[in-house]
Amino acid sequence: MTALLLKGHERMNPVERERADQAVRFYAQQIAEQQGTPFVQQESIALGLHKLVDECVRGLFKRDRKRARRVACKRGCAHCCHVQVDITEAEARLIVRALRDNGESISPAGIEHMRAQRDGDFDSMSVEQRRCVFLNSANECSVYEHRPMACRKYFALDNAAQCETAGANKGAMVLNFVDLNAECATAAAYLVQRNGPLPEMILDVL
Repeated sequence: MTALLLKGHERMNPVERERADQAVRFYAQQIAEQQGTPFVQQESIALGLHKLVDECVRGLFKRDRKRARRVACKRGCAHCCHVQVDITEAEARLIVRALRDNGESISPAGIEHMRAQRDGDFDSMSVEQRRCVFLNSANECSVYEHRPMACRKYFALDNAAQCETAGANKGAMVLNFVDLNAECATAAAYLVQRNGPLPEMILDVL
């Protein structure tokens, strides 16, 4: 279960909780069936999940236009690119394959950066040490098209400065704009597929 879904689960009434659990089970079954289908590559499963999460998010923005206008996330805002992000092995393979298809690769320095994140105490690291290896010098995601589910469904409301992970705002409560179906689909993927912190998963498939 994702952290956001777990928090929501605690606030749901019994009927809402059961509906969420049913959705997770449904998505988990669909993913498991795809994984069991011959010739279906993991990358294709990741692409399908990304499409599903994107559709859920678009639906959320259409349903709740008032709160959608309060979303503070914008290009170049990268506070959330300095936190621990879990991804599936399928997503890791998709990212690495996309880089290779574009004639790109992760630099030796980038690999060492991820090794340090994997082997160290992530939460005690400096902001720069926690920086995502795919965040470029313009504070933009260099693998944006194939960014993980965790990065596709997370939106902050009102004040992006509250997302800062260092200094006075560290640990501040951030208001999130969340779609329940996107959370359930992501939770289902984590149940069925091997997953872990981004540095670990990327290093494992290189």
